[in-house]
Amino acid sequence: METLQIVEASPALKDQFLAMIAVFYSAGEEYSNYQEARSDPDAYLRRLELDALGKDLRSGSVACTTWWLIDEEQNILGESRLRHTLNRELFIFGGHIGYRVRPDMRRRGYATRLLGMTLEKARQRGLQRVLVTCDDDNLASARVIEANGGILENRLQPPGMLKLVRRYWIDL
Repeated sequence: METLQIVEASPALKDQFLAMIAVFYSAGEEYSNYQEARSDPDAYLRRLELDALGKDLRSGSVACTTWWLIDEEQNILGESRLRHTLNRELFIFGGHIGYRVRPDMRRRGYATRLLGMTLEKARQRGLQRVLVTCDDDNLASARVIEANGGILENRLQPPGMLKLVRRYWIDL
């Protein structure tokens, strides 16, 4: 089994990060935070460092550490975000942990491993229970969450969203 690890997002891996977001864009997956990263990657990476420290948070945001799943060659295969607390919006949709795997690296078990490693980081932070959500029709993500001990609490439609969301709790 290949050696993978998660590392905190860092300017030291800026080139690998830009390569990862280029893969997302080429697959037609454009995320708003990646638009910011493409326009000013240094500022974006500084923002991630401040978010992890809970400093100068944007309105409505909570402290959040971004982790990158990397292989032996330092390629970034995926990203997770561990929110240290929940606000009202995150309690409904978003949860403590969000994750994504590069489109060209999917269906290889990386998401399951990335979530598992992020759960360990949550445990190290002292969290005892975390909320993880996914779109109701995202069966791959539902399987990843369930493989990591997720217990489905409910499905709901958050205000302003067209899709149902699955809300899972994982005891650490």
